[in-house]
Amino acid sequence: MTLIAAFLDDGGRPAGAILDRLMALEFGRTHAQIMLVKNAGTDPNRHPWQRNADGTYGPNSA
Repeated sequence: MTLIAAFLDDGGRPAGAILDRLMALEFGRTHAQIMLVKNAGTDPNRHPWQRNADGTYGPNSA
């Protein structure tokens, strides 16, 4: 989760770009995708990032 949050520090990114970076670090695509989706949401106390209206993921500023 820390790596995903670090990738999002400078703004929104499409899921494919996030997954590609994690795969380059030898993370499994399925596991990375589950972690990305599972931890996205609007409650900043529970979700470190959110899925934006344009489909990108970014830091949770809710």
